[in-house]
Amino acid sequence: MNPESAETYINHPTWGLLYRICMVDEAQDLFTTLYAQRLFFLVVNDMKALKFQPIGRTEARMLLEIVCGLCVAMVNHRSTISFRVFSNAHSND
Repeated sequence: MNPESAETYINHPTWGLLYRICMVDEAQDLFTTLYAQRLFFLVVNDMKALKFQPIGRTEARMLLEIVCGLCVAMVNHRSTISFRVFSNAHSND
């Protein structure tokens, strides 16, 4: 799993090609089946092997909302800081 790549695919032994939805943390990613997108897996990379933990659709949605909520909060925080810096720099003009 390459964290720098925009799209990440892995092969599940039973369900075939999986598509990464998002990175949960440094060692966990949320994946879904590529074609049906109805099966979700939390994939753990423990450096020895990938471990596939099937999770339900509701749990996957909640996990995605939490991860995206953190990303949105970080972006909003950075935008506020950038705006303040920009405003202070141009307030003397």
